[in-house]
Amino acid sequence: MARVELACNRIAIVIEADLGIYELESPLQRVYGERLGLVILKKGEGLYTLRRLDPFMPGDLSDVYRILNYMDPGVRCRKNSNQWGGAGDIGGSPRGFSTKLTPVEIAQACRDAFQNPSAAVYTFHFFYAMAVVCAITGAAFISNLFVSSSPWLSDTAAIGLLSKTYISFFVALIFFTAVGLVLISRVRLWQFGVRVPTGKDWWILLPVIALSAMGNGVYFPDSAFHLLNFKETIGYVFIIIPMASELLFRGLAYGILAEGTPTKGCNSRWFFSYPAVASAILYASFITCLVFLPEIFKGAFQVESIPETAFAAFAFGLANGVVRERSHSIFPAIVFHAIAVAVFVF
Repeated sequence: MARVELACNRIAIVIEADLGIYELESPLQRVYGERLGLVILKKGEGLYTLRRLDPFMPGDLSDVYRILNYMDPGVRCRKNSNQWGGAGDIGGSPRGFSTKLTPVEIAQACRDAFQNPSAAVYTFHFFYAMAVVCAITGAAFISNLFVSSSPWLSDTAAIGLLSKTYISFFVALIFFTAVGLVLISRVRLWQFGVRVPTGKDWWILLPVIALSAMGNGVYFPDSAFHLLNFKETIGYVFIIIPMASELLFRGLAYGILAEGTPTKGCNSRWFFSYPAVASAILYASFITCLVFLPEIFKGAFQVESIPETAFAAFAFGLANGVVRERSHSIFPAIVFHAIAVAVFVF
């Protein structure tokens, strides 16, 4: 049903058969020889058994379980919950439900678990994510210029809100990010964070996020309270801006960066993964441009403020990246972003 090459010069195959996982060893080795490292047996609809045939392969199935639990939308991070798991040499899919992962995706998870991404892979993913972010922000900026100058808005109430804010830019950012999510994720949106949150330990990062927001780690337009009424401020500052920022950086960009690279789940040890760090760098660049580009055009630019803002934005993006990673969802990151803006304001 699927076959992938592993980094250790072995192969992993997914097969559907009437035989048991141990009975398959002899006939499969006659076909594949010593290169056969992993066998994934489909026992029924959404039910799989995994076995490592080569005991000398670097690593074991624990890394495979971690990636599969991260990918599978049905897995919940609760104590005694059904998850992919087992021993280092044999295990299987969750017993409480049928997995939604395809045989190809399961095989790809095995490939990712046994490979050590090179610097070239990390570099490619970073520039790919950066290109997508630049394309989306550029399209949103052009859309903002078009909407703001459109004659059909001259007689509507919307022109007042558009002229006082960048709301059309952030709405366009949401739209183009949503299009990018659908196209790049191939409609498997849960792998990009569009899913129900799991776990609870990510709540302990809320103080860190609040502190980084107080140092200009989030974007807050000066016009929000001076020119807008209460409803406009709530919709623009506390809903649209957090949603646009998190969908782009903790959703789409993070999802691109996480492909084939080590990430952490809700039960893994605490560390800063490459996708969390790289998406934080992109977010810090975005916030720095939002804050200082208007000042450059107004002639009020202060270069000494850039490092402080960039560091605060990076710290915020890194903490919220960990929240997105451990919750497996983009929605806690959006809520934390809105809370951070409230802390910054009040």
